[in-house]
Amino acid sequence: MKMTFYTANCRGNAKNSLYPNKRVVDNEDDILEVMAFDHVCAEFKNCRRSGDNFLSCDVDVMDCDNDHSDNPADWVHPEDLEEKIGKDVAFAVVPSRNNMKPKDGRSARPRFHVYFPHDPVTDGDACAALKKAVQKKFPFFDDNAIDSARFIFGNPCSEILWHEGEITIDCIVKPQGGREIPQGQRNATMSHFAGRVVKRYGATEKAYGIFMEEADKCSPPLEDAELSMIWQSACRFAEKIQGQEGYVALLDAGIDWYEGTCEKEFYLESGRGYQVSLTPLTNVFLEKEAAGKYPVHYEKVELPGMPERPEGATRLRIVMELKSPEILHVKTVDLGFGMIYPASGNVWEQDIILR
Repeated sequence: MKMTFYTANCRGNAKNSLYPNKRVVDNEDDILEVMAFDHVCAEFKNCRRSGDNFLSCDVDVMDCDNDHSDNPADWVHPEDLEEKIGKDVAFAVVPSRNNMKPKDGRSARPRFHVYFPHDPVTDGDACAALKKAVQKKFPFFDDNAIDSARFIFGNPCSEILWHEGEITIDCIVKPQGGREIPQGQRNATMSHFAGRVVKRYGATEKAYGIFMEEADKCSPPLEDAELSMIWQSACRFAEKIQGQEGYVALLDAGIDWYEGTCEKEFYLESGRGYQVSLTPLTNVFLEKEAAGKYPVHYEKVELPGMPERPEGATRLRIVMELKSPEILHVKTVDLGFGMIYPASGNVWEQDIILR
């Protein structure tokens, strides 16, 4: 589970609108640090929070103040959410600053925020629509706290509920009036989506069903023949790429660039270097795919100072990580060859510019 927050340099300041500090969170300790400051769950233009400045988000926050009833038996507790929302859904629960305190004339009761990671959203209305859909499905959440530019007061706390899940909230709720794929973007968008879903689920009925659900967003609809061509192209592309020796997926469906990381070990046949072949997540140019022309970027990784050993007697560990959408960091570690040729301890690091 990974979520992106932006924090202010203050706590408890409702007049502040500046949130300049980006924090990518994937564990309990990091989210506790974020919660200590006023924060937002979206990136805003010039770091200034407002609905008009919305740029993107990959997490949304929902409020639960338990104001729906004054009967303690009706109150929702953080430990109830797995059953109410689903054990497979990823979320994190953090107590609000008014947790177990009287508020607005109501008695003390559990009050908390629930953070739901989801696929990146780049439209403020779509973000608000998702929050509205979550509140409609789970009405114990506050229906007055579903705007896309909401901020949360910082609340230093020592314990939270970190609930890992196989799926995100946008897999179980569908906003009304979601985005459309307009004419002029339909082919490229659907080709990209098909490549992602096939790489994640394979050429299966499930993948095809997800692809056709996305196709319903095309306005006007694409013809069945064109959709069929896009789908078959994606299946052929994935089969060709995944069948290559040494293939490893750096990115996959539903993964943002900052989650792009992979690790692989292999034996160096000869020389003091190796070649990295980078293939895009999907090929959107159907005419090139039909001709067997796949856009591949090649980069040589040099290993100066590698000890001299017989061919095939050097094992390497390769760790790749995206530092940005355009920069791939490659770390190579010499593991040697057992006790015969011990590891040298050499580590090589290199940045590859993706073009």
